[in-house]
Amino acid sequence: MIAGISLLMLAVAPPLINLSFLAPAAEQAVANATGRRLQVRGSIHAALLPRPGLTLGEITLYEADGRTPFAVLDSARLGLAWLPLLFGRSEVTDLRLDGLKANVVRSEEGRLNIDDLFRRPAEPSRLKWQLARIDLNRALLEYRDGTDLTRLDEVEIHLADPESDEGTATIAATLRQPDWQGKVDANGALRFNRELGVTTLDRFNLRLTGDAANWKGAELNASAKLNVTAMPWRVSASQFKAQASVKRGEQTWRMKVDTPALQVGESGISTGALTSWFSVKGVSRQLEGELTVAKLQGERYSLSLAADAAALKLKLDDPVQSLWLDFQSPLRIDDGRRFALSAFSLTGAYRHRALPRGAINVQLGGNVGLDIAHERLDWRSHGSIDKAPITASFSLSDFVSPRYEFGVDLAKLDLTPYLPVAAAEAKVADPSHPLDWSWLAPLNAKGELKVGEVNIGKVRLFNLATRIDAHDKRAALDPFSVDIYGGRMRGTLALDTRNAPSLSLQQKLTGMEVGALLTDTLTLDRFEGLGDADLDLSCHGNSVAEWRRSLEGKVKVKLTRGAIGGIDIADALRSLRLNLARLTGADFKADKARKTRFSDLQANFLLKDGIAENQDLRIRTSILKLAGDGRFDLGRNAVDYTVYASVSGNTGVPELDALRGVEIPIHIGGALDSPTYKVDTTPLKGKVTAKKQ
Repeated sequence: MIAGISLLMLAVAPPLINLSFLAPAAEQAVANATGRRLQVRGSIHAALLPRPGLTLGEITLYEADGRTPFAVLDSARLGLAWLPLLFGRSEVTDLRLDGLKANVVRSEEGRLNIDDLFRRPAEPSRLKWQLARIDLNRALLEYRDGTDLTRLDEVEIHLADPESDEGTATIAATLRQPDWQGKVDANGALRFNRELGVTTLDRFNLRLTGDAANWKGAELNASAKLNVTAMPWRVSASQFKAQASVKRGEQTWRMKVDTPALQVGESGISTGALTSWFSVKGVSRQLEGELTVAKLQGERYSLSLAADAAALKLKLDDPVQSLWLDFQSPLRIDDGRRFALSAFSLTGAYRHRALPRGAINVQLGGNVGLDIAHERLDWRSHGSIDKAPITASFSLSDFVSPRYEFGVDLAKLDLTPYLPVAAAEAKVADPSHPLDWSWLAPLNAKGELKVGEVNIGKVRLFNLATRIDAHDKRAALDPFSVDIYGGRMRGTLALDTRNAPSLSLQQKLTGMEVGALLTDTLTLDRFEGLGDADLDLSCHGNSVAEWRRSLEGKVKVKLTRGAIGGIDIADALRSLRLNLARLTGADFKADKARKTRFSDLQANFLLKDGIAENQDLRIRTSILKLAGDGRFDLGRNAVDYTVYASVSGNTGVPELDALRGVEIPIHIGGALDSPTYKVDTTPLKGKVTAKKQ
């Protein structure tokens, strides 16, 4: 009868009973269990219907110092089982936490402000925990590492039946960083082993999506089997697999990671054999890589991972070139964002469409660092390219609109063996074909280049040194110097393709074998001699032909101990004197076997619209004085020039000595590459007529 009356009274009693006087006891119980201070500011209520439980409001848990708040709860509800209560025991069957706000901080030494909670052994408790459900609602978790802040907002965690064979876990949250925001979703089959103190998440799946200022559509999917222990705390993952993708401008980044074992705990971080594949694909270029390591390991309070040996393979492809590199190096990863190959050795090969006869082999050693967060790559190396020694430094900033800085010192670059074999029927490049400067539009580079020797077909350069600055569709080589054909070239060169492409150069040439230069570069084999020249030229247009037609500027030339091919002026004059029939003014065709040798030649040219005009040619030979004026139309390949020849001094040749005092014009006309020579015999006729009279 008494028991029945008691149950009836409970049934009709108010559903909530205020037990705020129990707050000190609750605070002491937590202090005993965690060694931390707990403060219950709100009320404590006991609910009897529909299920018994305790609800605590406005709870604050402090840091180990007892002064700094660590976590704040709006409320915590402990659901209790009915039957144990009838026998005076408390058995917690479900736990609900609402409005949690917690701050996790990593110190400069790498320690977390929650480490002490995992080291303290569990105290005996009057409560028996037999949880069938745990719910965390509307939580806010903050993780601070120095000045970096990561927030998990709107956190929802729901764990059901953790000690059964059908336990489940679901997690959802919003991840926020100063420059990044995304969604987190995770789930798995949950199992808690009370005897071993191990929580297992089988078939665990994690999905992370989000966007940043320059990174769009990021998605990460990971799967594994997780085992979690609390004393000491450790998270181990078996058969861990992850894949991610993100858009960066017009680039698509992809990555896959696979390792049979991953462990994080008080002893540090370690993995089993790890393989990672990644790619960066743009509109016309793709970079692929594969990284393999036997093991990655990190210290307890460090966010760094290291491997004594790692193998990295890289391959770069675009429509005109390809590059593959095979690295062997120690590896270090910091904060998951900075990668360093501290002492790499590599072999590789480079191919280019313009070099079809083989790949240029590369062997290098050095170090390289990659910072993904700050989008920067730094490279330092030494070794050989095509067996020639090289030292090189290289930096890249911004992966989408890259800015390059470099310094290269190469002993020798011989491209001749890789150039295409010229077929007998091969045609000369069409000078009217539009030039392609599309490669210059995205280029933003600055640096120094030194090459001891360069061989490109017949052209050989020595001691090339220049500083290159390319940006905004412009490129400048300033200063530029090189030893070429026995002489030296110094000056500047600038290319501007913002509107109609334009080229300007200022160069000073000293002691150069001009004939060899013109023969190898322009197939113009009519001049010989050592020369000095000052060039100040500019041109514009979309093709070589347009450049020729627009060429303007000044050229000053001085040659010594040389020859002009195609005509022997002294021999021509002597023949005229011997053969009066020639006084009719016949034409002479250019004859490469004949030459006019001279001791020095001087001339100044003024160029405009592709036409080079000269009024002050001065040439001295052992027996002749030559002057000249006229024009050379480079755009139309035409020449209209007159050389005035006169005999100087006593030549010892009667036929020439008879011409002293007579200045004989020789007109050069026709095509510039195959001119004709016409001697104006009028002055000579006048002298012959005068003698007859």
